[in-house]
Order: sequence, then structure tokens, then C-alpha cells
Amino acid sequence: MDELIDDVVEGILLRLPPADPASLVRAALVCRRWRRLISDRGFRRRFIELHRNPPTLGFFHSRTYCTRFLPTSSFRPPYTYAVPADWRATDARHGRVLYSDGGDLVVSCPMTGDTRRLPKPWPPHTSENYCHWSAAVLCPAPGCDHLDCPRGSFLVVAVVSLTREPHPSTCAYIYSSETGTWRVAASVDHPARSAVLGKPLIAAGNALYSKFFLGSRSCSVLLEYDLGKQELSFIDLPPNAPPWQWPTLLVENGGRLGIAAIMQSKLHIWLRDDTAGQNGWGWARNRVIDLMTLFPDICTATISPHLLTFVDGIDVVSVWIPSVGLGVFNLHIKSGLVTKVGEIVGYFAFLPYTCFYIPSVGRSLRAHEG
Repeated sequence: MDELIDDVVEGILLRLPPADPASLVRAALVCRRWRRLISDRGFRRRFIELHRNPPTLGFFHSRTYCTRFLPTSSFRPPYTYAVPADWRATDARHGRVLYSDGGDLVVSCPMTGDTRRLPKPWPPHTSENYCHWSAAVLCPAPGCDHLDCPRGSFLVVAVVSLTREPHPSTCAYIYSSETGTWRVAASVDHPARSAVLGKPLIAAGNALYSKFFLGSRSCSVLLEYDLGKQELSFIDLPPNAPPWQWPTLLVENGGRLGIAAIMQSKLHIWLRDDTAGQNGWGWARNRVIDLMTLFPDICTATISPHLLTFVDGIDVVSVWIPSVGLGVFNLHIKSGLVTKVGEIVGYFAFLPYTCFYIPSVGRSLRAHEG
């Protein structure tokens, strides 16, 4: 009888919303039986298998050399405050955050407090005026579903542009936590005054993408790093994309690369089309969303809306609307649903933190009792 009751209660607990981790702590306060069920080692695995899609628990928001966490739920990273305030977040993926402290790169897990410092791969005395870079932290496990991999090994891919003569070029470096070393994976030559721009790198399929300024054409293109072939190449933007704006890169639910840009208060979205174009692929306009119908105040704004980021896997873009109380809003592309995330004043990077988090019940209860 007790086993039957346990199965029924666990079935209820497993259906608590993953975007509200505090609900598990509140449930553990009900009685010892519920606390025992939540503390069981198998509960975490069954919880993740049931929900499958990791929730967005908040955003890491960087300005100059300062990073703050903007929560979207009851979640507060247990070890966020162990990170110095002057570290700047440059990527967040698979439960980890990649920081730059001005000298080195640092990979940190806000869940466990594990931190790994790694030197930047380019020459230490390279002037920042002639060196531009972007980076991503990845899980290297083949076939991993990335639902619960913050505690395993990791890779960091850094794409670095040296813009000065006599050898302007861009290189892809890979760091492995297992070997503790960097290696050069690929390189491509280009004209001077060309550079990778924007952080972080965006993962789509088996490749990473970044915005890139091509000096010889005075225009923006995309830089693609193929993880399988270990090759760097350039991709043209859609011909009708605004040349004066840097679009936001996004990934459709099916894994297709896309870009988004705001033109005249309208959000335009293009998706990569493998059936069009001279090279066997091109771009197809996917949809146009009129932001004025969602935010009427922007028609009188002196500062235009800005696209901040894209939340992978759930087709959500984050938009900064300075005219609406400096608000940051999540816009669900397919449904048109808008939710307010918070407020910011300027930004360097705005990174969604998407991960399952099941609090340590013992530690959470001690904090609650204290």
C-alpha cells in the first residue's frame, strides 16, 4: 500500500513545473515522505525524462565589465554570487556559462560552483584594437541530448580575427577540458579590417555561426565553422536584409539556421532554405511581425527596439523596448504571445540560461529554516 501511495505522490511531484524550481522545495516541506521522494537519486532522472525541454530560468545580462542574472522564475543560481562582478558573460549553454575576465576565459557552472580558468589562445600581447573574437561552450559527448550535462566534460570553441596586415585572418581554436589544451582547428584568410563580431556563437546543426564584417565589401556576412569538417567559410545574408543593421541569429525548432532583424518597427525573419540559391541553398522569408500592434508606444519612441537574443528550442526572441519602461520582453514567434522579463539599461550581451535545476532539498530546507 505504501509503495502504491509513493508511486501516486511521485507522479504528482514529477509534474511540478520545471520553470519554478522553488515548487520542489515547497513540496519537500509538506512531509517527510515527499522529501524522501524528491531526494531520491532517480527522481532527477525521471523528472528530466518526463519534461524533456529544459526551461529558461533567466538571463545573464552583461554591461561593460559587469554581469547580472535576471531571473524569469523563482530560480536563483546557487553559485552566481561566487563569480566576481567584473567578469563578463559571453555564452551560456548546456548549464554552463562562459566568462571573460579581461585576461582569461572562465567556464563556470552556476549549479555546482565548478570553475575552470583557461588562457586565451591568441598571443597575450595582441592589441584589442586588432583582435576580435567570439566563443561558445559546448558539450562534446556524442549523441548527448543535452538535458543534464553540466557535470561532464566540455569544449570551448573560440573564433578569433586578427585584422591587421601582413596576415589578416580568422582562426578557430578548440579547448578540451579533458586535455586542458587549445589546438588550432581551422583558419581562413581575408582582407584587412575584417572581423568576427558579436557574442555568442550560435549553434545550428553541426556548425557554429557568427556575424562577420567583411572589410573589402564594407558589409556584413555570416561566418560558419563546420564542427565536423573543421572548416571556416562565409555565407551571404539575404539580399533584402538591412545592410546597416546586425541581425540576430536564431535556430528554428527543427534546427534550421535563421536570422531576424527589425525594420520600420517590423520583425522580419528569414530561414535557411536548402532548395534555393546558386550554391544549393539560400534564404526564405519566414514571417513578418508588426511590433506596433504589440507595443503601440514604439511609434513615438526616440530609440528603436533592439533584438537581444533568441531562446533556442522554443522559438522565442527577446526584444528590448526602451520606450516601454526600458523593458525586456519575450516574444513567442508562432503564437505572438508577449511576456515581460524585466528591465535593463543598455547591454553588451543578453544570454538565456536554459537548464533543468532540481534544488538540493537538504540545503534548501536549511536555508528556508534559517
